[in-house]
Amino acid sequence: MARADGVVVALRPGDQAAWIPRCVAQSELARLMFEKPLAQTPDEALRLQKLLSESGKSFRIGYTFCGTPWAADIREFVAQDQSGVLAIEWQFLAHHYRHDLPNWKRSHPEGGGAIRFYGIQLIAVLAELGYREVAESRSFGPSEQEIVRWTATVAGKGLPDCRLVVDCRSDVTEFVIQAQSPRGPQKRLFSNRDPFGDDARMATPNALDSRVGLLQGLIDPLLQPGSGGPVWYDDVLLLWQNIEARSTFSLA
Repeated sequence: MARADGVVVALRPGDQAAWIPRCVAQSELARLMFEKPLAQTPDEALRLQKLLSESGKSFRIGYTFCGTPWAADIREFVAQDQSGVLAIEWQFLAHHYRHDLPNWKRSHPEGGGAIRFYGIQLIAVLAELGYREVAESRSFGPSEQEIVRWTATVAGKGLPDCRLVVDCRSDVTEFVIQAQSPRGPQKRLFSNRDPFGDDARMATPNALDSRVGLLQGLIDPLLQPGSGGPVWYDDVLLLWQNIEARSTFSLA
């Protein structure tokens, strides 16, 4: 690190949180890339993001969903129809459940689970669009330390209500975005097995995983001097904080 001008940190949220002050303290480091979530809790993430913003360094966080074509489809829908309803359902069987792995991704306190590890990606998309209010948030799992399903309804000024479902221990495998307009029938904006699934708009050279292109889109701005971090990053963490403050838990 002492000889580098940039660093990528891809660690567990707790470990990443410990490295952020060390990265900020390195005067030669000008470009920083971090995993999501930034830390184990929204409060800790807000504290660390403030540290990053005040450091003057350029940084990005792996909110890859924001760069997908379907995120652009959502932007187009909400710009045209403020009175409609948006619904996003993401259901799958996470690798650690499929193979019965007792790792940190099961643990809500460690930054894992349906809200903190998976849901944060959708929270980022909605925060960038201007969603700020939480009408309802419910979490489900075998305990409050292991949240496998999360549902919520969020709102924003001049935006259609958005209903969310994230289930990481489901028998169904699908990622579906539906838009309901009062002036017309319900339509699917996107439907696939996963958020990075078969979409020609996400095709990459040499048949690389589509996430490669999305990560490149995050990293490229770091090559520009003094890019800092996007102003909406704070909004992501504030919406996450609001969601958890409003959440009720049920055994499942």
